[in-house]
Amino acid sequence: MQDFHPRSNSPDDDSPDSNRIDSYSPELPNFHRINERLFRGGQPSRKGLESLRSGGIKTVINLREETTSIEAESIICRTIGIDFISIPLRPFAVPDTDNLLAFLNVTETIEKQPCFVHCLHGMDRTGLMVALYRLRVEDWEYDDAYREMLSLGFHEGFTNLTSPLMELARRWNKLPQQK
Repeated sequence: MQDFHPRSNSPDDDSPDSNRIDSYSPELPNFHRINERLFRGGQPSRKGLESLRSGGIKTVINLREETTSIEAESIICRTIGIDFISIPLRPFAVPDTDNLLAFLNVTETIEKQPCFVHCLHGMDRTGLMVALYRLRVEDWEYDDAYREMLSLGFHEGFTNLTSPLMELARRWNKLPQQK
């Protein structure tokens, strides 16, 4: 299993101008800024990817598993000058811990920042990954990360997605103490 080592460096002065990215655009569904290094949302259109690029995003992380959409998005990203990384997560299967840690390593690689992570709707798989990021990189507690997941559309029925998050939270001492 890979290990994750957070970096404390900050991105260069070419951090994204998220004000230039329309957060209410159908081209970027469910778009949200996490911090200056990470943004999240649903499946962007070509125009959405172009908006991300003009807003300063350097890397797109696709969590979907559909190979046709992954290939098409990869080509568009390459054409417009954005790095593309596929970390496929099946929506109804337990994610592999190595994939979860690979995501953290990408998001904390200075040269890849800022990143945009997405799945189809930007709610469940994306919510899991952002919660993981909040726990490990931003030192959030599990309950806070889980509440944010729910507030941004995560469906509580996806226990297959929350079980590895809970396990990593336990390992990282991010769970509330039992009384």
